[in-house]
Amino acid sequence: MQEPMVLCLEDDEDLLRLLQQALRRNKYTALLAANGREGLRLAATGQLHAAILDYELPDMTGGEVARQVRQMCPDIPILMFSAACNIPLSDLGNIDALVVKSEGIRALVCILQKLMDRFPIKPFIAHSGESRCHPEQ
Repeated sequence: MQEPMVLCLEDDEDLLRLLQQALRRNKYTALLAANGREGLRLAATGQLHAAILDYELPDMTGGEVARQVRQMCPDIPILMFSAACNIPLSDLGNIDALVVKSEGIRALVCILQKLMDRFPIKPFIAHSGESRCHPEQ
């Protein structure tokens, strides 16, 4: 079985590499992006099983990314991993969990694993002309 694909959107390159290593140790494949535009491009491939997003990004907020990822991939867990304490409530509606960076990567991976249990991995169906994360029903 293929390892679950997780979008990791983080503008701190060192933290992004640490996330990648932690996910790899836990049998996930990390798709790495350092800005919102790149993250959305990766989400548009339609192959995500989960997304981990920072809130404060150079080109847009993680809330904006979460809203668009949720539209493209309505059936995947989205986690916000951020040090930001000023996240508007309206941005929290598109995520499944908020993990404060001070809690650490271990806590993030633990919550990701719990969410993945709630969002079982199913085979993807290719839809002509669409790039959406549509698990088979």
